[in-house]
Amino acid sequence: LASMSRHILKENASKDFLNRIYKEKNLTKIFKEHCLFLVDIYLFFLSQKDKNSKMAFCTPQDLENFDYLPKDLDAYIAVETNGVTKRYFLELFDEYRDKTGVIRYSVRKYLTYFEDGTWQANTNNSPLPSIFFVMTNERRRAFVSHYGKAKLEKTFENISLFVTTQDTIRFSKNSQSIWKKIS
Repeated sequence: LASMSRHILKENASKDFLNRIYKEKNLTKIFKEHCLFLVDIYLFFLSQKDKNSKMAFCTPQDLENFDYLPKDLDAYIAVETNGVTKRYFLELFDEYRDKTGVIRYSVRKYLTYFEDGTWQANTNNSPLPSIFFVMTNERRRAFVSHYGKAKLEKTFENISLFVTTQDTIRFSKNSQSIWKKIS
């Protein structure tokens, strides 16, 4: 996006959004690959949904006005089937965010978020969303499974944490269940 384009488009879009697009030419390759894999995840969810279902797949850009949602959320997903809505928080831990400290922080972040009642206060006590973690590889999946299980055992909240790997999403069959619940 050139500076003149920004000037022309400013009537139809927010200034923050246009500035972010203008700066995209300077983003790293790792960040771009992170965003492209989020598109792969979106396409995976589209392939899994029923014909009668409605799905909303919201990225951080779509969620910037929802200040009650957790920080660093890669996607918020809502799937409505026959009047029943299931909600999910999704975080992608790829080369961009693959450190064990980041993973531990994210698990604790969701535990704190659910315990402080922010979701319930802002959504008329609707059920807590399930959390989906997409990990780089099996080693990281095993790490978050072990760490998540230890942390979930210490909480009184009914939190559903699911984990998978990037390769599992890439190479999954349509009817295959790819999410492993941590319990």
